[in-house]
Amino acid sequence: ARGPEKRLQAGVKRYFFDLRKEQLDKLKALSAKAARAEGDPEELGALLFDSDEWGADLAKRIRPFWTEVGEATVEDLEKELGGVAFNLNDPRWQEFLDEKEILVVGITERIRENIRGTLQQGMAAGENVTQLQERVRVAFNGLAQPYRTLRIARTEVSSAGNNARFLGMESASVQTVQWVDSNDDRVRASHQDYEAAGPQPIGTDFT
Repeated sequence: ARGPEKRLQAGVKRYFFDLRKEQLDKLKALSAKAARAEGDPEELGALLFDSDEWGADLAKRIRPFWTEVGEATVEDLEKELGGVAFNLNDPRWQEFLDEKEILVVGITERIRENIRGTLQQGMAAGENVTQLQERVRVAFNGLAQPYRTLRIARTEVSSAGNNARFLGMESASVQTVQWVDSNDDRVRASHQDYEAAGPQPIGTDFT
């Protein structure tokens, strides 16, 4: 079975294609005359997807992965520490999810503004509906590139895992953490420095 990172990557790609279809469908209603209106802000705004609606949709798709990774992280931490007084019903975890959802909505808002920009350029250049739709396809195909979707998935998975681990250790009154590298020739110099530094306060950013 694929891990959460790969499954989330596939889910993010599907989301971008669903959002692309929504935007292309909206452009179908655009008349040739409107397409030459040089991107009137009010008219163009009505032709763009709803960023709040689609931002909430993206958060809804990602949330199960945050939960899955959080649960697995807490389970591993319990084995490591012999039990922790923390679970995902903790208000701090719920606060984390709320903050993540706000950030995810921001992703969709930025996509909407990028689409607005490229459509304004096309309209100003006198492009027809078919040409404007091609601009949308190019933009979303770029978003759905494997390296982009993997980066989003990796960020969301690691963020959930790191937060759950931190909250679990905090609940277990863990005071310090220590970096331990693999001690082979592939270890970065910075990672060797982390290990040499010894125990560090909980929450230290080893990046």
